[in-house]
Amino acid sequence: MPEAYIAPPDLRELRELVRHRRQLVKLATAVKAGVRALLAKHNIRLAASDLDGDTATGLLDALALPGTYATRLASQRRLLLVLADEIAAIEVELHARLSHHRGYCNLLKVKGIGPILAAVFVAEIGEVSRFPTAGALCCWAGLTPRHYESDKTVHRGHISKEGDTLIRWAAVEAIQRQTEPAVKAVKDGIIARRGKNVRNIAKVAAARKMLEVVFYVLRDGQARCLTAAAPAA
Repeated sequence: MPEAYIAPPDLRELRELVRHRRQLVKLATAVKAGVRALLAKHNIRLAASDLDGDTATGLLDALALPGTYATRLASQRRLLLVLADEIAAIEVELHARLSHHRGYCNLLKVKGIGPILAAVFVAEIGEVSRFPTAGALCCWAGLTPRHYESDKTVHRGHISKEGDTLIRWAAVEAIQRQTEPAVKAVKDGIIARRGKNVRNIAKVAAARKMLEVVFYVLRDGQARCLTAAAPAA
């Protein structure tokens, strides 16, 4: 019988921290949406995209909503402060646990991967040697296309999305802003060949490339595609 991977106790604890932070962030996002919905009832739209920023804080302080609406807004703002403190505490704990982890430190050298994403990759992947190839890791994360085959006909569909949702989120998040030239080239190449209508397809392909980079960095300490791209950059 094939053996199932059982994460050791310290890794399971790390996963609990990573997943708990994710839930706290979701709660904070829901509260922020509630704040905007409350303001919309009074035809108020804040000229700030980030409710945690100084601009939004000043605007909210200046608001004078009537009765119960003011009470609700004050409650929501207190919730956001509590959630922000809890999220920050989890992030401090994650860094303390991983500051000497070889794979974590190596991932921080990859453009697009910060402390949170590096912690997600380390915690959710665990022992990278259990994956024989980078493709196997991508398949496990649900970032490979479905494969339909009948006789001599082969069709490839959308990605399976079967597997670790947190890994998929982290891979996509890592290519959203500044990223490695070798990874960015994948997305840019698809858009150049097929047009801007396939941005989502290009994004998924780039995320898959990023996860391949993560595999080699965790396994070998570096990814050769990044080393090769460095002189050109």
